[in-house]
Amino acid sequence: MQVRIHDRSSTTTTQLTFDGQNTLASWSPDGGRVAFSTSRIEGKNYIWSMPADGSEKGARVGSGAELTSTGPATWARDGKWIITDGVADGQTGASPNGVSHEDIFAIPTSGTTRTMRPVVATPANEQVGEVSPDGKWIAYVADDAANYQVYVQRSCSRAVASSSRSVRRASRRGYRTTSSHT
Repeated sequence: MQVRIHDRSSTTTTQLTFDGQNTLASWSPDGGRVAFSTSRIEGKNYIWSMPADGSEKGARVGSGAELTSTGPATWARDGKWIITDGVADGQTGASPNGVSHEDIFAIPTSGTTRTMRPVVATPANEQVGEVSPDGKWIAYVADDAANYQVYVQRSCSRAVASSSRSVRRASRRGYRTTSSHT
């Protein structure tokens, strides 16, 4: 699979990627870049970013553990973070039943230290992280109550620096705040 951009007004399609399996692409907030999951290096999954016009080949976003599977890459509105979910390479036995589980990670898009950091990492499967328009919250789904439920917590900059977090569980009546320690 490859990433292609189709311009509906001119009906032209431009292929951006040419090697590996490239999936789950998303636009940067300014529309200038595309982030996607790729398995082009040794079959491991990484998040890559490249100019949307194809003027550069692109490169891996951040550093740190490889992901043996990845979810979609989503951008924070300010473009400073890319959020993804997946199973960190080598992670086994973390859940109660001994099966690897998905966590949510934040990858800084600029700066000298761009290490992928866990944002939500519990024994449950956490998936599909999305940063709120104001950048203060991250919403995701988790299966810690036997069924997947939607959760909301403080966003990247605070979540990665804290081992204690305040989480809001979405419900029909609004949000209920709970606390947990990771």
